[in-house]
Amino acid sequence: MVSRCPFCLANSETQDHVLFNCANIRPIWAYFSHILQVRTTTNMELRQTLMLWWLGGKGGNTKDKLIQCMPGIIVWHIWKSYNDCTWEDKQFSRASTINSIKDYSRKWIYTNQHKKWFKFDEELYSDGLIPYIRKNHTSQILRWKNKNNLGLILNTDAAYFPHISAGGSILREACGTFKSAIAFPLSSMTPLQAEMLAIQFSSHELVI
Repeated sequence: MVSRCPFCLANSETQDHVLFNCANIRPIWAYFSHILQVRTTTNMELRQTLMLWWLGGKGGNTKDKLIQCMPGIIVWHIWKSYNDCTWEDKQFSRASTINSIKDYSRKWIYTNQHKKWFKFDEELYSDGLIPYIRKNHTSQILRWKNKNNLGLILNTDAAYFPHISAGGSILREACGTFKSAIAFPLSSMTPLQAEMLAIQFSSHELVI
C-alpha cells in the first residue's frame, strides 16, 4: 500500500512531492522566492530549484547569504512538519511552518551578525527574515580599578548538589597579585545557602 502525503492526503508520498510538489507546500517556496526575489518557474523540480537558489546568492551581502541558506532551512522545516503530521498526528499549518522558517532565519542571522558579510537590511527586517540589530553596536566591559592598589579582592563560588556541596575562594591584592586560595566541603540545603556559607567560610579563613 502506497503511503499518502500527510499534507494533501491525496498524492503518493514521494520525496519530491512532500518537500516541493505538494499543493500545500509549493506556496511556501513561492512565498520565500517572492521575498528574496528568486525567479522560479512552476515547471521546475526540487533539484532544479535548489540549484537555482544556491547559484543565485553569488554576492557577499546579507540577502545573498539568505538566498544560499534558505533552501536548506525550508526543506528542514517542511520535514519537521512532515514528522509532526506523521508521528505526532498533528494537523499541518502552512502559516506555522512559514513562521518557523522565519524564526530560524532570524536566529541564524543573529548568531552571524559579526560576520563581514552582514549588513542590516530594512526590507529583510520588515519581512521578518532578520532581527533588528542596532548599527555600530559594540559591547563594553567595565572594570573597577583601584588607583591606589590598596585592599584585597575575594572571589568566592559554590556548587550545590542534593547530596554534596562544595565551595572555593581566591584571595588577591587589588592589583591582581595572588595571595592564597582554598577549597572546602559545605553542608547546605539550597544553592543560595551554599553561596552564603561559602562567603562566610572564606571570609573567616582567608581574610580574618
